[in-house]
Amino acid sequence: MTESKPDRTAKSDLDIHRNRLGTIVGVQGGPVVLKIPNGPLFVTEEMPWLHSATIGFFIAQGSGYEPSNMAGITHFIEHMIFKGTKTRSPRKIVLAFEGVGGVLNASTGKEFMNVFGRIGERYVKRGFTVIADMFLNPRFNPSDLEKERRVVFEEIKMNKDIPSLFLYERFSKQLWGNSSLARPVAGSKKTLEEIDSKVMSDWFENRFRPENLVISLAGKVDAMTVAKWWQDISNSKSEPDCIKKIPQKHILKALKPKWHSGVRVYRKDVEQATMIFAFPAPTVQDDERYQFTLLESVLGGGMGARLFQTIREKLGLVYDIDTGYSPMRGTGVMTIDAATVPEKLNELVRETLLELKKLKDKKISKSELKRVKDYLEGSTYLGMESSSSRMLRNALGILYLGSLMPAEIVMKQLERVSTEKVQECAKKYFTAENAACAVLLPEKYPEDDSVVCRGIEEIIREIF
Repeated sequence: MTESKPDRTAKSDLDIHRNRLGTIVGVQGGPVVLKIPNGPLFVTEEMPWLHSATIGFFIAQGSGYEPSNMAGITHFIEHMIFKGTKTRSPRKIVLAFEGVGGVLNASTGKEFMNVFGRIGERYVKRGFTVIADMFLNPRFNPSDLEKERRVVFEEIKMNKDIPSLFLYERFSKQLWGNSSLARPVAGSKKTLEEIDSKVMSDWFENRFRPENLVISLAGKVDAMTVAKWWQDISNSKSEPDCIKKIPQKHILKALKPKWHSGVRVYRKDVEQATMIFAFPAPTVQDDERYQFTLLESVLGGGMGARLFQTIREKLGLVYDIDTGYSPMRGTGVMTIDAATVPEKLNELVRETLLELKKLKDKKISKSELKRVKDYLEGSTYLGMESSSSRMLRNALGILYLGSLMPAEIVMKQLERVSTEKVQECAKKYFTAENAACAVLLPEKYPEDDSVVCRGIEEIIREIF
């Protein structure tokens, strides 16, 4: 296969469908994208200076796409594909990586599931072969399934024992109501008890087919060699093709839940009062995501950010305060969470919301905006030195955008954001109508839940 000449015609910065061998990134040495007919889509970023590679197998199937009576099946499958294949025991699967100092893991989220591993350059083919075998030949043995079902039950119990996870799980239901996004990724005891080996096998065969896979690698690895490995493992005679457009089956479907604002109180045997605030935010495809990224970083981007400096350093109300911006295909959410003694809860709420109001009332200075842009640029490029970060970045580009966006283009978009745009974003999203809040209080805290709710609601109305 010969390398085609790059397209030199005038194009915008965001028109990144170029013609380098299999790639859709107009950067020399950028990720190579190949597709095997009726097989996976491969995105490979060669980092020849490394002595290892990171491998990730992704499927555009998360808990958000499950019907209510099957809630948790994707996460259950994630567990079960580690329980052995037709030719490998569970121990053989793990030792293929750990036996040579590598790591193997998996995760399931609301929108996708993935298995990923990092391994030394001498063993990359072996690592790739093992993960491919997990997807091509899982056993789903009934006795293993019964045992692993108990393991998942213990995981669910463990999450309920961790205050922050306990609260976030309930907050999801509060925030998204009857949407599939509101359900726990792991499902429930009731739904999991209905899943047997046949149900799981049928679900897997319908949704985890090879043609639905996105396989992302970064590190000391060759793109064409990777595709050849797959051909050997799957006995496929189809040759990999260069593509300019990502097939729709590899792009996540947009889930668009209705937003529910308001305040709710939950109780548990804990010492502190934990607070979570959430506001709707731009989706992963929304152009506003750039100014919102900067807005969120002004508030929570490290120890130098406004919330940490005010709430922790100046007032000493909390040990830590975190923000998060999660842009998804059909929705987006920004969260702020912190914990303090129950008697200081209203003060924590007030001081947190006052920091948001400041961003609505007054433009940030150009020097602060530059500091935040430098922070994001530095953290992005430091991450680019890791094969794991590049593997994940490329896979998420395919799943969420249907394209790959070079970090340089992202930096250009962030650089174009003005102080006025950041303020506009704050005014648009930080409103009383948008504010959703969940509070976890100690069981023995004497104040009535309705009184706590009214107090927080009054603070929201007063400030916004």
